[in-house]
Amino acid sequence: MIGKRTAIWKKEEYLYEREGGEIPYLISYMHEDDQIRPAMIVVPGGAYRQVSSSEGDIVARMFYGQGYNVFVLTYSVNPEDAEPLHLQPLKDLARAVRIVRYYAKQCQIDADKVAVCGFSAGGHLCGSLGVHFKDIEEESPLLKEISCRPDAEILAYPVVTSGKYKNEESFLALLGEEPAKEELEYMSIEKHVTKETPPCFLWHTLEDRTVSVENSYLFAEACRKAGVPYAHHVFTEGVHGMSTAEKEWFEQKLKERPGKWTEEEQRYIYDALDAVGMWTELAKRWLKKTLDIKERQEIDSEDFIYQTWRSGLYK
Repeated sequence: MIGKRTAIWKKEEYLYEREGGEIPYLISYMHEDDQIRPAMIVVPGGAYRQVSSSEGDIVARMFYGQGYNVFVLTYSVNPEDAEPLHLQPLKDLARAVRIVRYYAKQCQIDADKVAVCGFSAGGHLCGSLGVHFKDIEEESPLLKEISCRPDAEILAYPVVTSGKYKNEESFLALLGEEPAKEELEYMSIEKHVTKETPPCFLWHTLEDRTVSVENSYLFAEACRKAGVPYAHHVFTEGVHGMSTAEKEWFEQKLKERPGKWTEEEQRYIYDALDAVGMWTELAKRWLKKTLDIKERQEIDSEDFIYQTWRSGLYK
């Protein structure tokens, strides 16, 4: 089943309120067979102000094609810099991981192979769960005994630090204009990596002008010092927000925001796709080893299109 939407909170449970806001939810991309599969929760970026459309569906389809049962999380955001989010997005992701594990048998998922993949601010959210998973308590009696620690993390051009190289927009939406020193310290996730942090795959582009590559260097170094298994790939060229770095992503961005890049910038980004797009294969191989995936049923694009049409996702 592709395209099923599941709210992760009951209305009375969800405490973050903003005008026009909706309860966070998961969109599922599920194989309809009897094979037990690993799960991937995709967490798009958007500076904690929005949930980026270009880092959701296209990424989910990629992992679906690699044999995962996939979920895209729409989490709490703060588009008007109104009420700071604080821990609400972290609670959203923790709840999502617990829900996936709770329904693992029903959804043909291996509960010991639940990974997360976050982009930009979504990378910060995934990284936060990786270092703070013990702190996120669950009140639901059905879920409270279920671990929210991911088994592996992919952090793509992630926001990491609240220090010198921080992304101002993300921390403003998350913590407000005058955050307490303790909050900034807590959300500077490179400072909280321990040997219990999940294995991590990081990638970034050297010329990222939105989220400095120093963010992923800081997290990779923290993993190295703590003895956390990790891979870290930095590509020479490319801009922030390249998602799957495929031609399909590039064409989608041009349609969505035709004036975003000059012609020169378009040529630069297009020329970078071949190298940056390697991250998907590198991550696939890393995950296979990290999660000890012995077999993975891959599907072709025609099968995906048929299942998408049947589910009514694009009606």
